[in-house]
Amino acid sequence: MACGHLREAKDSQVVREGKVVGRFVAVDQDQESLAVVEREVGMYGVEAINASVRNVLTGKAIFTSFDFVYAASLYDYLALPIAQRLTEKLFAMLQPGGHLILANFLPGIRMAGYMEACMDWWLIYRTKDELLQCTETLPEQQIATLSLYVDEYQNIVYIEIERK
Repeated sequence: MACGHLREAKDSQVVREGKVVGRFVAVDQDQESLAVVEREVGMYGVEAINASVRNVLTGKAIFTSFDFVYAASLYDYLALPIAQRLTEKLFAMLQPGGHLILANFLPGIRMAGYMEACMDWWLIYRTKDELLQCTETLPEQQIATLSLYVDEYQNIVYIEIERK
């Protein structure tokens, strides 16, 4: 969700070797970013779909039965109530045994001043506990595992949830 240019797909051995099994969907609201996705990894079977968070929340864009769903640079822009609703929708897209990964920049990172002053990039920073709040409305009986971890540079917090 909110794939941007999906640069990480080029690092995936499965994608590069054309061994994608099933469906690999890249979703973004920005058509220009999706054009980059189509041009750079579309030939490997990556499907670029134009849809927004609003489309997902309102049911205009429905995705189901995924093994893996992630949003690597989206939650930094979402207020908590919207983040919780989106987490519910993304979690519902998973089939049993599927994994959801969410990421958010941590407060106090060294690059924040540069990002705000030079790049005009204003984010919602979240602590581990604050990112965990994004999962509080999920049905507990459907969660197999839930893990929190921070990247080696202490910039980004990740949460990984496995569906029963």
